[in-house]
Amino acid sequence: MEKKNAPGNKKAANTVITVHDKFVVGIWETSSRRISGRVVVDSLFSVESFSTTKKPEHLVAKTLAKKVIPGLREIIESYEAKLTETLKTIRDEVDERMADPLLKSIEFGAPQEQTYELVVDGRHSWPLVNRFVRSIVLVDEISQALRQMYLSGFIDYGEYKKREKKAAKPIWQCMTRLDEVIKHYHQQRKQIAAITTAAKVG
Repeated sequence: MEKKNAPGNKKAANTVITVHDKFVVGIWETSSRRISGRVVVDSLFSVESFSTTKKPEHLVAKTLAKKVIPGLREIIESYEAKLTETLKTIRDEVDERMADPLLKSIEFGAPQEQTYELVVDGRHSWPLVNRFVRSIVLVDEISQALRQMYLSGFIDYGEYKKREKKAAKPIWQCMTRLDEVIKHYHQQRKQIAAITTAAKVG
């Protein structure tokens, strides 16, 4: 009997990520850049699925995938650490500003909060994919913290968006690096497969 949420199970439920800013949606599915969160998720899945394949014709792809996965995990973790540090710094700043005794008698109103759903196909919810998704959530948390300072009057809109863009740099760097490594992986497996096929024919 198959587990409903087992990696690769066609019946696995989709992963739904709720974010609160179109800025984060733009990172996930932008049309103005050649890379996006959605593309990275699909690419990570392609490597992870090869790493567990049982098809003998994909033995080379499986071997290479197992070798490259630790490096991909390290990339994700290193940039996640940067985003985590940034979030902590900004939250500490929010706490310090909101600790002002004068603010205790003020109940700030705020525009109605918008939410957006980013969806990952349940069949793609493998360990590396899920770890990468954490970084998207971290960017959203950073964006919300900066928005809180903006709505509370501590920073103006220009500074809010400028800091938001700067804080998100690690996610773009992470996606670019992952894209490079995964493309190299696919090039390698295709080259080796072609050589192997040619040798058999010869």
